[in-house]
Amino acid sequence: MQDDALLATATPREALTFSANMRLPSDTSREAIDALVTKTLDELGLTPSSEVFFLFDVVIFMKAGRIFYQGPTSSVVSHFASYGYHCPDSYNPSDFVMSLCQSLTVEEADKKQMFVSAPSYLQSAKGEASMKLDDQEIVFTTESSFAKQLLWLTHREIVSTRRDVGALIGRFAVTFILNLLFGLIFYNAASRDNADNTNFTAHFGSITMCLISSMFGSAQPIMLSFPYERPMFLREYSTGTYSSLAYFLSKLVVEIPMNFVQTLEAFILTYFLLGMQGNFILIVLAAWGLGMCSCSMLFVGFFIRTSLIPVFLRWAQYLCSLKYAMNLIILTEFRLTSSSWECGGKDVEIVE
Repeated sequence: MQDDALLATATPREALTFSANMRLPSDTSREAIDALVTKTLDELGLTPSSEVFFLFDVVIFMKAGRIFYQGPTSSVVSHFASYGYHCPDSYNPSDFVMSLCQSLTVEEADKKQMFVSAPSYLQSAKGEASMKLDDQEIVFTTESSFAKQLLWLTHREIVSTRRDVGALIGRFAVTFILNLLFGLIFYNAASRDNADNTNFTAHFGSITMCLISSMFGSAQPIMLSFPYERPMFLREYSTGTYSSLAYFLSKLVVEIPMNFVQTLEAFILTYFLLGMQGNFILIVLAAWGLGMCSCSMLFVGFFIRTSLIPVFLRWAQYLCSLKYAMNLIILTEFRLTSSSWECGGKDVEIVE
């Protein structure tokens, strides 16, 4: 069984260096860490993997939680050959067995009796374990300081983001295409006479659509990437490599400038295509803030008037980041004064 819960963009040296800096005592020098990492890489060899495999005297292969093979490394090839599975000449036996584990179903292996039978003391009539482990909890402590955790996590995140070129291209290409489409659909919707109710509705609707797109566009990269990083995070966090707060802050440090550039790209397109009239910088900053604290849209007030929401739920509107972003951009775009809106160059009195 093999689970590569590692960062896909990191080299073996970088992965070992990161782990050493997090796990070793804080007074360990950089030179000592580099020497230890180099020694580990030299001892493992890493290439070719068959040389590492034959360094072991006894190996265990598992499939679906059951022992697939247990015995000397020298007997692996002959063992599986007896079941009709022959390892090609000059082929790494470990790769051969791993490939066999993936291609062979549990039912087929059971039928050929390839699994190693469990000892009798581990079996009972009802299939219940007859041995119990002591109720002891293993607690791992974090060796490195919080500042060191944040520094190394941020460095790893920056390197990973820079190397993942495909994700960067996809992120900004999708933002460009979607906002170009919105700009063409709502072309000049914000530059018409807002005294006309139809024009005002189109103006307001175009701003709403751009903000919703900006909010989901900012949240999507994190939502898509974290499921892949989750096994790595759980393994490193559970062994005391770093704290969850340091991990979250390192993500935030890298995401803040990335999100700003993404928001800037979106409104460079939509601001001019829609013919928006408010201050460009203030609108971008409001949308950027929305992207950094995305929340529910139900209480923002454009799906249903806030006054129509039941009183016992109305307080939730103040927890919704989209409400504040909408208010800021509406105030900026329509230039609200103390008693009137400036709509298309005309002042319209507010009637309570």
